[in-house]
Amino acid sequence: MNALAALFFASGFAGLALETVWLRLMMARFGCAAPLVSAFLAAFMAGLGLGGWWAGRLTRRLGDWDAGRLLRLYAGAELAVALSARLVPAAASAARAALDAALGARVWGGAGDYAVSGAAVAAALLPACALMGASFPLALAAARRREGGSPRESFSALYAANVCGAAVGTTLTALALIEAFGLRGTLNAAAALEAAVAAGAFALSLRLRTAPRRPRPAPRTSPEPADRAGLAGLFVAGFCGMAMEVVWIRLYTPYAGTTIYAFASILAAYLTASFAGAVFYRAAARRGAAAAAVEIAWIAAAPLSLLPLSTADPATPIPGFLRALGLVPFSVVLGALTPALVDRLSGGEGETAGPAYAANLAGCVLGPLAAGFLLLPRFGERAALALLAVPLFVAGGLAARARRRPLVGRFGAVAVWTAAAALGALLPAVTSTFEETVAASRPEALIRRDYQASVVAAGVGRGRFLLVDGQQMTLLTPITKAMAHLPAALLERAPRRALVICFGMGTTFRSLVSWGAQTTAVEL
Repeated sequence: MNALAALFFASGFAGLALETVWLRLMMARFGCAAPLVSAFLAAFMAGLGLGGWWAGRLTRRLGDWDAGRLLRLYAGAELAVALSARLVPAAASAARAALDAALGARVWGGAGDYAVSGAAVAAALLPACALMGASFPLALAAARRREGGSPRESFSALYAANVCGAAVGTTLTALALIEAFGLRGTLNAAAALEAAVAAGAFALSLRLRTAPRRPRPAPRTSPEPADRAGLAGLFVAGFCGMAMEVVWIRLYTPYAGTTIYAFASILAAYLTASFAGAVFYRAAARRGAAAAAVEIAWIAAAPLSLLPLSTADPATPIPGFLRALGLVPFSVVLGALTPALVDRLSGGEGETAGPAYAANLAGCVLGPLAAGFLLLPRFGERAALALLAVPLFVAGGLAARARRRPLVGRFGAVAVWTAAAALGALLPAVTSTFEETVAASRPEALIRRDYQASVVAAGVGRGRFLLVDGQQMTLLTPITKAMAHLPAALLERAPRRALVICFGMGTTFRSLVSWGAQTTAVEL
């Protein structure tokens, strides 16, 4: 199992490196817009879920295969991922060229355009991501059929290694690899690492000894109630976790900034905390306390999910980026819940781990879409987090009532519902976001939100300014006029064409138009 865990660490590293580079290249082809990013993440997670579901069904049909053959099948999937590293950007380029040929070169920006570009992104991503998602069920099935079997919590072991590799891969890719080797070089390095994982899995398959065949359990005609509850829990954990990640990025942008390093740091904190949660669960499972760990995690999930409201409040005395550490406790809980629930449902069997993990990834697909296109534009950051905490409060109450000791169970149920009601009503009421704090100090301020950003326009006269996600975009200053009038005045004749990069409040644009120039504005 240690060798498989090492392979999954490397696979997680390479997978996040590929995701980071693919996202950058997709932005270059389809635009750097929030709908495109949401479509990319949804397609990536959907591919993982479809691959896990398909591979789970496949391992059931391959009941006669030994551990070595299954591990070679896993090696083939990893090799296919390595080969797809360059095929995904090529497919995206071909899709964009086909769209331009069919629709003509024009400015993309409407809902229909985003739907078309999102479909093109999904078509390019799904095959490669499905191969990534197939890795868990195939490796689990191989581990289960090797000599000595595999422990019941084997999924959590591979999950912890994979998430740890993903956290390291996210950090190094954004902070070092892209800077040193560029996008193409990083893509090639990640593909080479995936190929090395495939080679390692193939070598491992040659020395695995298969355990004596065990009788296969009879297929169930319908899911047990406990299974249905576990699948629902996995969906809720995936939905709330990924939706809250979208809200966190909007919530912490005023303090962390808008650079790729800030986004990578938030993602790395989330993944590192998830790894810590998986390690915590495995330690509890070794002590025979897995069920208690799950109950405690569910009870703690809802209150901890609202902690970022406090750390993102400007009134809270926390310096800069350290405010984002408010997401760590809830991420630890999620990191424990996901592998614990999959272990409970699968019992270490790849054929049942695949559908269980797919249920979690289905939530991961829908969560970002709901947060980005519905909750944030309509309700804002505070209300969005409060609404997302509701299903967690319900799950916590059910977990408290399910405690084995009746007295503790009743007391826990009352305590969790009381805490949920108090915290749910108190935190959104007593905290404030960065934009709301600015607006409260300036009666003339206007706040507008959509799926792209939160915008604040404030100030009067020459003191007017514009904030986008808490970042100052522009303010009224004579410098922006001089940027247009000075070079235009130095020309021998009036300019005929002009390009303004970053529109801002339009001062430079209007100044160039006043010269009679054909002026084009471009946003970065």
